[in-house]
Amino acid sequence: LVDTGSVSIADGVRGKLGVVQHRLGYFRTANHNDIIFQTTGRGTGLFANVDETLREGFESAFAVSFERFDYAIAYSYVRATFEDQFQVQSPNHPFADSNGELTVNKGDRLPGIPDHQFKFSADWRTPWSLVLGLDLLYNSGQFLRGDESNQLDALDGYALVNLRASYAVNKHFE
Repeated sequence: LVDTGSVSIADGVRGKLGVVQHRLGYFRTANHNDIIFQTTGRGTGLFANVDETLREGFESAFAVSFERFDYAIAYSYVRATFEDQFQVQSPNHPFADSNGELTVNKGDRLPGIPDHQFKFSADWRTPWSLVLGLDLLYNSGQFLRGDESNQLDALDGYALVNLRASYAVNKHFE
């Protein structure tokens, strides 16, 4: 394997406007000799180098604390693509050729990376050392690893909701 190299650009701002903390940013990373996992069969595979991949997008986050409540909201958009054409092993893919390979084209999406991600959390600090919280995570659809050529339908997006509770016995034990 060859060491990966990358060229990254990132810019953004963060700060506080009144009671609202904010973070806004843009990023663009071009990786050369990126390492990806290729499947060779059921549960087996190998790592291989890809000439170039690109991850570009923006992220935003806002947080507010007000009396006994804390809120946070975040959104990110990531466009992650292969930036060259190559052959990838994927013998279980229905469109693989007789050698068990697929052709990946420039612009095909990297599997396992959703375009959109949204997060929300809220906490209520009760007067009795009890904190009750809620987390919401949403990821948009994404391609499955093994479908680097993006020939199958993307997996559906999903949402996950967590409810939390914690009780502080003292300042060292919760």
